[in-house]
Amino acid sequence: MYRYKKVLILISILLLIPLLFTNVIQNQYLANFSFELIKMENYPFVGSYIPFYLFWGSILVIIFLIILFFFILLYPRNKTEIYFSKSKGSLSIKKNAVEQFVSTILTQEPWLKNSKVSVTMKKNRIKIFISGSCSNNETNLLDKINELSLRIKQELSIFLGITDSKQVSVEIKQVSNKKANNSRVI
Repeated sequence: MYRYKKVLILISILLLIPLLFTNVIQNQYLANFSFELIKMENYPFVGSYIPFYLFWGSILVIIFLIILFFFILLYPRNKTEIYFSKSKGSLSIKKNAVEQFVSTILTQEPWLKNSKVSVTMKKNRIKIFISGSCSNNETNLLDKINELSLRIKQELSIFLGITDSKQVSVEIKQVSNKKANNSRVI
């Protein structure tokens, strides 16, 4: 789990526990317990600050829940297939098909070894992530990476009939010409 998610969850828990505990204390008469908790105002050191905390804590939790509601509502979903429709008909492309198409293009490149293709599809966008290693004797690696990225983008656009260049993006990462022979065990 990412660190920011953990921090966000911990902050929300720390805000919600006192609010819920106060609610339990104020409504304890409904449960018919054999014991009785003292009122929040009678607790030492914090009793006088509880009403302020309840007010501002409740406002913060309400704002947080509203933001979370809109974030969940508007967050773009990853899709496994994209539909393209034109006047002549419609076409649905699956994620695996794009991965295999790019993999066949990458097999034609002798300088790129151990390539892995990952595809993310949103509503009308395709993002392609490529990672791999290159042979040790390549000198103009940056030019070859840019050329390969442009070639994949063009061939995929031609194959799918996409006219907008913003719909397809290609990123090539972790290309290194070093061999990792470092053992993890010492």
